Amino acid sequence: MERIQDHIEGLNKEAESVYAELQTLCAPLVLKEQSDEEIQLKQRLAALTEKLNQQFKELGNRFDQINGRSRFNDPFRVWYAETIQHDIRQLMARGEYDVATDWYNLAAVLLQEGMPSFRREVRGDGSMEFPAVARVAEVEIQRLALDRYRLVPCDPEERADSFPYVSGPLEKGSYRLRLTSDSGGYYSFPVLLEHGEKKTVTPELPPAREAGMVFVPGGPFYCGGEGSDLYRKHQRNLPSFYIKKYEVTVGEYLEFWNALTDPVQKESFMSRIHFGESEAIAAWDDEGRLRDSRLQLDFPVVGISQEAAAAYCEWLSGQRGRIIRLPSAWEWEKAARGVDGRIYPWGYEYAADADLALVIDHADGKARYPFWAPPGSFPNDLSVYNAADMAGNVREMTCTPMPGDDAVFQVKGGSAFSPVSYLLCAHASVDDPGANSVSDVGFRYVMDL
Repeated sequence: MERIQDHIEGLNKEAESVYAELQTLCAPLVLKEQSDEEIQLKQRLAALTEKLNQQFKELGNRFDQINGRSRFNDPFRVWYAETIQHDIRQLMARGEYDVATDWYNLAAVLLQEGMPSFRREVRGDGSMEFPAVARVAEVEIQRLALDRYRLVPCDPEERADSFPYVSGPLEKGSYRLRLTSDSGGYYSFPVLLEHGEKKTVTPELPPAREAGMVFVPGGPFYCGGEGSDLYRKHQRNLPSFYIKKYEVTVGEYLEFWNALTDPVQKESFMSRIHFGESEAIAAWDDEGRLRDSRLQLDFPVVGISQEAAAAYCEWLSGQRGRIIRLPSAWEWEKAARGVDGRIYPWGYEYAADADLALVIDHADGKARYPFWAPPGSFPNDLSVYNAADMAGNVREMTCTPMPGDDAVFQVKGGSAFSPVSYLLCAHASVDDPGANSVSDVGFRYVMDL
């Protein structure tokens, strides 16, 4: 058995070296394209993990074959328990948590005991520490659990009303902090507790409630990854910002358009809409009256250019006395998926019949709203920050160019006409309607603090 363990130790050292080399190579990378070197290192690591699996099972088989009395004498049992804990910790240091769990389960059966303290380590239990928090009177820690397709808050695991405060052991995963301000208001603050993390959390409340906006606190979040053709999964850090809860509607945009005095701008910033026919039509007349019965003032505005959306934001900045602009792709993505890297605004699962969003394969939704819906009509399409329609209804402009082409901007989210793959928060498309397609690109805006 010691010879097998020596082999495991050698394989672990080799895997540790390959993993370190891979981490150094990939640390600065955000684009999804992989080099030959990266592919080869990943293949080597996978092969080493497979060999380790085989050796670990062999170690367990040898232990199981030993005479029962010998197997459970204290020195031998202690040696085996300490050995497998050492091996499993090396796996977890490389982020191989699923393999580590399999190894733990096998060893626990052979030892006929659960090793409870080590089980918590393998499971990745962590904790949260709250220093003195300005303007926060109480914090409720609520774990998020899957309810069919959506992540929803469970009953509070702990409450704190005096600070500093350190929680008890918490399972790794996604949490919502329900914050009570010292003035009595309630706010949500998402937290991701990573494997074994002892996280210092400083919840941030918005300086003020802004009409029609939701607050996105600053800090790191996971972006890219599944759904993205451009970016691998990685972390970014953003400052705090407000984002419009709903997409800008036709009625809201018309306030800006009607305020224009330059005929050239009015012509340039007109909404021109494809309804599936070859020719686009002007959405309204010179007086701002809608030309087509399929349009409504409370539908999201579509059929406008990037320049028109930016001009609207500049006009609204003057109206509100604040800087208002199109979101970056990263701001949009954080507002849609929170901090935990979830796939959709509501979680990790999607089904066409679950009434999650106005999308191309939601037959009942399309029957009610063949083209677009008043923003907020699909309450399940709601992010952890309460931004609505981040998955469906209309795709949305950002101010971030596509990699390698500064003239083409990323469009985020899906619509009632786009492929289902567009629903994934990490996905980015472009506004290229083409002939006989339906106009489906609108926008919302952000406001800096």
